[in-house]
Amino acid sequence: MKQTKFFKKGFKPVSRTIKWLQRFSPKRRYHQTDPDSFSNRLPDTGMNINIMSFNIRRGTKQDGKNNWVFRRDLVNEILQHYSPDVLGLQEAL
Repeated sequence: MKQTKFFKKGFKPVSRTIKWLQRFSPKRRYHQTDPDSFSNRLPDTGMNINIMSFNIRRGTKQDGKNNWVFRRDLVNEILQHYSPDVLGLQEAL
């Protein structure tokens, strides 16, 4: 069986990884910014929108009591209750 040599001179990839991880050390100094500079400002005008994602489940022959015939009224009730402005449907075939 042939032996493979991974490293000839030390563990350079390991030392590179350690140096890379040290960049995220909490001891590292960060530039302080003025809190009112941009992050806490809200626009004078705007709009509220309701966004909803909903998985209505794809119907299959083996659904039994979870068949679309039994679920569609519940789905309609949920959508009417939350009345989203934007709706993303999953498994809606």
